[in-house]
Amino acid sequence: MKLDGPLVEILCEIDPRYHKYVVYEKGQKVLYVHLIKALYGMLVSAMLFYKKLKQDLIDYGFEINPYDPCVANKIVNGKQLTITWHVDDLKVSHMQPSVVTEFMDWVKKMYGQIGEVKITRGKVHEYLGMKLIYNSDGSMTIDMSDYIQSMIDAFPIKYLEGKSVSSPWNDNLFKVDEHSNKLEKKRAEQFHTTTAQGLFACKRARPDINPVIAFLTTRDSLTLKLSDDMTIKWYVDAAFAVHPDMKSHTGITAIFGQGAPICTSRKQIVNARSSTEAELVGADDAAGPLLWTMRFKHSQGYKIKSVLYQDNKAAILMETNGRASAGKRSRHLDIRYFFIYDVKEKGLVKIQYCPTNDMIADDMTKPLHGNKFKMFREIIMGRQSMKSTGVSMKKER
Repeated sequence: MKLDGPLVEILCEIDPRYHKYVVYEKGQKVLYVHLIKALYGMLVSAMLFYKKLKQDLIDYGFEINPYDPCVANKIVNGKQLTITWHVDDLKVSHMQPSVVTEFMDWVKKMYGQIGEVKITRGKVHEYLGMKLIYNSDGSMTIDMSDYIQSMIDAFPIKYLEGKSVSSPWNDNLFKVDEHSNKLEKKRAEQFHTTTAQGLFACKRARPDINPVIAFLTTRDSLTLKLSDDMTIKWYVDAAFAVHPDMKSHTGITAIFGQGAPICTSRKQIVNARSSTEAELVGADDAAGPLLWTMRFKHSQGYKIKSVLYQDNKAAILMETNGRASAGKRSRHLDIRYFFIYDVKEKGLVKIQYCPTNDMIADDMTKPLHGNKFKMFREIIMGRQSMKSTGVSMKKER
């Protein structure tokens, strides 16, 4: 391990014998040490613990999900016992409480001598900054209101300049003023801090702030509930040439029944020559997470179906017919952007038309306002189903 700066001084004060090993790099004192034991917080330490935990679980009869190395399953009494973990934080689930108790006894036996094994049980759990609430109707609420409140409390109110807004963005969302002055250091640091905090919340409980991490509230939480037909609906949209370099923007929203656990809002890596081409690139962007989700769920024992919805009929024709539907303006496209055609041909996904006004992924590509913004946010956050808001899909023939 490499120590530098004040840490070198502190270590040499504790034990002067280290002085003779100090070297200088770019004028700064540096000390290289060999660790006798793994130090918590280091990457190699986390990897060592992961390898041990993984092997212990396998020896105990678990099988690791090949599409997520931190998910393990074991059939006990005819039901699946599932373990998910992040470093040394484990989440255990099984239909029978006695099976969970037996597993926790095993954990205590294996790791109790290292330190105290803290256990919480029930319908509400604090896990990785989230409050997981298992509801009686079979849905689960992911609440991060305390985390959002801490963001608000830490944000310097003077930067808000007393302003209030009705929605978290305006039509200038993707516009950049190249001639504007850079933020001074303190405000720039605050910008990066708040953005990073918002990103943490966005990837866990607030997918509705994906397009821009600026919408802070203490009242929203994400509610998820599986559909009875085990179908994942992938809404894919693209905003054509909205960035300063004329690249387009992809929006992806995946709904399993109620609520959207997967939302993506990102700039496309290539320049598209038409809105149809941008939609085709967007579908290719969705293909990777679509296939991974399907295979992960299959490895968990769930036979799910996937439907991809788009609002561009020309793009759907190319995805359905491949090169046969490519005209003069689209013949130049790289074959990888017809990957979604191959996926469809293998029966892994159905492609259907969704009217533009019902395209939920629209919220991930452009700054929506008013009732449409509110309606789509309600669907994404799982507070309303698509049926109750009037959103409907039409099958493309």
